[in-house]
Parts: sequence; structure tokens; C-alpha cells
Amino acid sequence: MIDTIRDALPVLQALGERSNDGFWDMASSYGEPGYSGASLVVLGYYWCRCDGDLHDIFSHYPHLAERFRDLGIEFQWSDEWQEIDDKAYRTTGDSYSWQPSAILTDDCEWVTIDDDYSEILAWAADNPSRCVPANFMTATDLQAAGFTQYEYDGQPPYESGWHPGQTDDPSAILDAIRDAHGDSVEVVFYLDENSQFYSRWTAWLREVSDS
Repeated sequence: MIDTIRDALPVLQALGERSNDGFWDMASSYGEPGYSGASLVVLGYYWCRCDGDLHDIFSHYPHLAERFRDLGIEFQWSDEWQEIDDKAYRTTGDSYSWQPSAILTDDCEWVTIDDDYSEILAWAADNPSRCVPANFMTATDLQAAGFTQYEYDGQPPYESGWHPGQTDDPSAILDAIRDAHGDSVEVVFYLDENSQFYSRWTAWLREVSDS
């Protein structure tokens, strides 16, 4: 009998080994905002073609699937989710307004919303191709970290998109800041809003410490 999560673990491991993945990742909880209540989150690939037709692997094990649901076990797709520090984070957006809560750095290390603010700020600093997602920090958090909002050629937030006039360029903003302040400031861009056809963002700067 599968009465507990502990009982379910070896069964899930065996199913993962039979899947096209060859294994399934598992997380004790969600790290992704808006998700909660799962007793275990399983990340895997669940399609099966054993008879030539594409179908869900759980169609072979309906009673197991029902028991997993009763135990609060939830299943997500491994090409859309990542297990990081025993939590599940979405890595592929499910809407145009979605913003990430986990970022993979150049060192192949994950930075998440559970990490200290300094981690995401170090990743985004002085790079016009990167921005701090709103899930990581608020404008108030940026101010508390010593940043002030920068205004250039109009009132922010700036807009980049497909509509007329949405032509703001973070590279131009960074160049303007460097022209005005040189290397005496650290610059980060903040993603205030994203949608299907445009994004709104702001630039923030703080004095570089001499120490």
C-alpha cells in the first residue's frame, strides 16, 4: 500500500526510470510564486508511445495516479520546470506577463528569489541585456539597497516594443549614464512590466564604494 510520501518515492523512481527521461526530479515544495499546497512536486516527461500512439504514461497506471493525487503529489514538465535547492521553479513562461523567479548565471549557477538580493544584482549589474525581474525585488527593495531611479530623455518607465514610440534602448540609457557619471556608479535595469507586444523598464544606479 502507498500510504505516505515515503511509500510513494520508490514507485515514482521506478516510473521515472521507465519514462523517456530515464529519471524524474523531485522537489519538496514550490519556489515559484503562485503555487503552493503540494506535498511533493515531480518534474518529468510523461508522454509514452509504447503502442505507436502518443499518450500519458499514467494511462497505464490509473490507480497509482489517483493515489498520488490523494497524497498531494503534483506533476510538472521537466522542460518547463527546474528543481533548485529542493524547490520547483518554472523556467518557461506560461503567459506573456510571466517573469522568472530563477535565473541561470554564466557560471551555470541558479539564482532564485530565495537568495540574497546581492546575487541577482551582481548578475544584472552594468549589462544592458539583463534586468532584475520584478519577482526578485521591488522598487522599494532597490531603494533600500542604495539605488536611485534614473531619468533620461523623458519620464520612466521606458518602453520597448512594437507600438509607435516604444523605442527606448537600455544600451543608450547605459551610455548616457556613463557619459554623466563615468564608472562612479553601478547600473541595473529593472523589469517593471512585460506583455505580448512591449515591456516597461527602469534604470537604477548607486554610487560605487571606494572600499
